Amino acid sequence: MDKQDGMQHRLLRQVVSTCLVIAAVIIGPAAVVRAGASQRGRGDTDMSLDAQAPPPGPMIVSQIHNAPGWEPSHAYAYATGPYTRVVSGPGWDPVTHGYLPGRKLAAYQLTSPGTCRSAAADGPRGAGAAIRDGTCTWKYLSQVDYISITGWAFDNRRWKSGTVYHYLDYVTSGLPLRAYSLQDNSCVSTVAPTGTGNSKTSMFLTGDGCRWQYAADIIYSSERSYIPTETATSYQSPATLGLRANYEAQLWNDREYVAGQHGEASPIRVQGHDDYRREGGVLLGCTASPCYHIIITTAPGESFRDSLTPADPLTGYDPGKGVAIRNSNPYRWPYEPAGVDVHDNYVDLIGLQIKSIHGPAVNGMSSYGNKMTIRDCILDGGSQDQWTSHAAVTVDTSSVVANSLIISHAQMAVVFKYPGFLLHSTVVNPDRIPNSIGVMTFFKWVYRGTAVSNTAIFGFTHVAAHGEGGPPWSVRSSNNVTDAPAGDVVTGPSPFGRRGVITFDALPGTTYGVPMARAFVRLGSDWRPSVGSPLRGAGSAFGSFEVNCDARHPLCPQRTTYDFDTPDIIGTARPKDGRYNIGAW
Repeated sequence: MDKQDGMQHRLLRQVVSTCLVIAAVIIGPAAVVRAGASQRGRGDTDMSLDAQAPPPGPMIVSQIHNAPGWEPSHAYAYATGPYTRVVSGPGWDPVTHGYLPGRKLAAYQLTSPGTCRSAAADGPRGAGAAIRDGTCTWKYLSQVDYISITGWAFDNRRWKSGTVYHYLDYVTSGLPLRAYSLQDNSCVSTVAPTGTGNSKTSMFLTGDGCRWQYAADIIYSSERSYIPTETATSYQSPATLGLRANYEAQLWNDREYVAGQHGEASPIRVQGHDDYRREGGVLLGCTASPCYHIIITTAPGESFRDSLTPADPLTGYDPGKGVAIRNSNPYRWPYEPAGVDVHDNYVDLIGLQIKSIHGPAVNGMSSYGNKMTIRDCILDGGSQDQWTSHAAVTVDTSSVVANSLIISHAQMAVVFKYPGFLLHSTVVNPDRIPNSIGVMTFFKWVYRGTAVSNTAIFGFTHVAAHGEGGPPWSVRSSNNVTDAPAGDVVTGPSPFGRRGVITFDALPGTTYGVPMARAFVRLGSDWRPSVGSPLRGAGSAFGSFEVNCDARHPLCPQRTTYDFDTPDIIGTARPKDGRYNIGAW
């Protein structure tokens, strides 16, 4: 983050933390990729939830299992939601309870009913469907590439003595395996970085004079692949973007992915691959087609989308239903306490459940979270804690939120720093926070307006608001429903400065004044449209749309075309009986 963006981020925090007060006043290594963990062409999309394909080219897939390591002579009990699972193989030492990176590791699911006891040594091996282990029986699930999202996001090449490393170069070293980035312009490294460095900055000098920064624990890597990070010859030189393929993490629902536990950083985050960092005054990032994506989704059959049927309630975050990511930790500088903190561009979050107690479920603000998509997700986040962004979801430029259930416990639900798209989603504030806002766009700048369409926005005092500049709402906004009263247009002073204003807007294409109790099956526990809901049959197709380009670059090579009209949040095809419902379901 550069100085200007750091200032903007602090200002943003001031905006979101003082929004309640304001409202009350107003209204009373480069280009090198090792052999992929699973590399396939773009035609093999049946194994991914990413139905809206990233750019053409290779897709490098990694399998993420956070199940505990197998234990000898251990009593295992059969369970579902999630299932009883372990990781086992040469990559796990049950004696030391340590992982051995680079050695094979696989995941297994218990199939024995009741309770069983594992063998005294070895553990399940191979790829069978009925593997005997003491009195237990297991089935093979997949190879293991990482035991955490953090490990996948921060893995890199192994440190090698005598290598000339440059600014931003990432390496891994030590046992447990950890990731480090060089903070000098260049350095001949002869002493491996170890430890976690200064408690505040995570920086330290090694005996050869190289200055490193601890990034994250990897703990285990199959060392089949890693996501290339940005590199730069010096602080003043432009960084080189190393992505030459799409990289996808497929998460398995072994147990919750919890920030600060089981090898996860706090918050769980992705960074350093394509983060638009400015070096020497040059704005960096992908500028040519194709711009490859970083994708976090689930393995086939592991999402809540695979377990919920149209007859089931849409309750919200439930780890028993599918892959779930949670952060229960409070704010700690310099990161938001988000469920997932996005510090890269072109990131896709698909089919996930994400929850944060003290911050946004997803945070992608201040030159990060550009051109990202969040789709088919259940997002529960936002708080009124000091120093955090008071929103359930924050994104930056040209980002898309689609087919998602968003439950906000803050003054705002969805915040776009610059215009984006909010489509076919259900956005609710069950706590009815006073003077709250459903969707906020801070700056219009050179972009086309934010499009909000086929979206249910309930429980908020205000449907929409914007900060500096003219109204940011696209004429394509349509078929929205809210319980907020009509005539909600008020302007007042902005915390950005004396000349700025903040305005509560009438959102185009929105029906106001619909009682919340009429819209849903059961408030707080079932966010499906009720039998007589005004959301039923009141929507329409939004159609295809393009993102990533602004008014200055109408022919930009990064242009991406999407269409998220079908299916809905659990995979049901739209339209049903010739009609579209409003919302995610």
